[in-house]
Amino acid sequence: MAMASKVKPWRDAATLILTAHIGRTSTAASQVTPLKSPTSTNHPGSADLVVDKGYIKKAMTPENDLNHRKTIKPLSFDYNTLLLTRNVRRNTFFAGSHVFPGGAIDKADFSAAWMDLFGQAGFQHPADFGQMVSLHKERPPILKNQPTDSPVPTDVAFRICAIRETFEESGVLLLRSIKDCHPDLDNATQTNVPYGAVFDQMAESELKSWRDAVHQNASEFIRLCHNYKALPDIWSLAEWSNWLTPSDNKKRFDTMFYICSLENIPVTKHDEKETTHSEWMLPIDSLTKYCNEELYLPPPQIYELQRLCHFGQQGALHKFASDRAFLGIQRFLPVRMNSRDGLLSLLPGDDLYPENPALHHLKPEEILSTEHTMEEMAQSSQRFHRYAFRTVTDYNLTCNIELPYKHIGPKDIFEEGTVTSKL
Repeated sequence: MAMASKVKPWRDAATLILTAHIGRTSTAASQVTPLKSPTSTNHPGSADLVVDKGYIKKAMTPENDLNHRKTIKPLSFDYNTLLLTRNVRRNTFFAGSHVFPGGAIDKADFSAAWMDLFGQAGFQHPADFGQMVSLHKERPPILKNQPTDSPVPTDVAFRICAIRETFEESGVLLLRSIKDCHPDLDNATQTNVPYGAVFDQMAESELKSWRDAVHQNASEFIRLCHNYKALPDIWSLAEWSNWLTPSDNKKRFDTMFYICSLENIPVTKHDEKETTHSEWMLPIDSLTKYCNEELYLPPPQIYELQRLCHFGQQGALHKFASDRAFLGIQRFLPVRMNSRDGLLSLLPGDDLYPENPALHHLKPEEILSTEHTMEEMAQSSQRFHRYAFRTVTDYNLTCNIELPYKHIGPKDIFEEGTVTSKL
């Protein structure tokens, strides 16, 4: 797959935030427990954030207030989100952490065979996919590069990747029958994003066989769709966000995040290869368990789950995602700054965010640092869009700026008065 740009120091990837209606409203609230010891690293994935790369070494010292406790707000939801546990033995990137399904782009996602299949439903040219591929808004760099040897639009290929990886890792298969697909489903004026179509016409043994085949060879996903006269349900995936791994990580991904709403929780099973556990949880439950060290969440998952916390009703979330699906997205490249008492992870728009953040790999000595505390840094700032980590799971995430493209920032989930500083 020949790309139109030079080689990048990261791999492109796609992730899918899946939400499913649970038919009732559930509420969760919990007292947050601090780390049990200054050097606690109970979750393997936390090594990518803390000890062996030195990101929060200063935070993990006895001088920190380990008696600091925070209470999470009692938020209600009528939907769950899917999280998968990454296999410690098979992954070197946030191994053991809880993540949304997804993975790296494969050349098969750009295969010309996809256009042959889409052609059976009338999708002959990129314009037939409507606003999905013809947005005139500012696009993140990841979607600007069209492979020179593929007729598959980049926006389509990344959605195919997200759907394929979700199938491989969780068994949830999002397909629409070819006879139900037509360019009018997503024409130039339509802005509605439909609910996801879960394909459930396979016996369990057949499903497993196809999952194994696709896992071994991504091109098998094309054959699966051809066999069942179906297309990946790219229309139900709304653009949500774009995260580029910080430049001080050795292994990096530029990842498109999509969001898809399901009417019910489908049969889900981890693959025992890339993932070892799957669970549908309330967004606030995931965050509470993270704060209580019952699971580990990478920073993008923390941000996106707190963003979901603005929406207690799946219908409201789906409408928001649908209304802004074609407005564009901004790439988030977190920039880390070591402070005297912790780690700041800065995002675009923050007063401390550099004008031209480094894209190349940073050596440890090139990571930003300050002798000031996080509180002192906060006092000199007015515009906040940052994480402040005292320890791996003791953090604040603050955003008081208006995000571009009518997107919404993370919700403050901690009870007022239980957080000692805005940071």
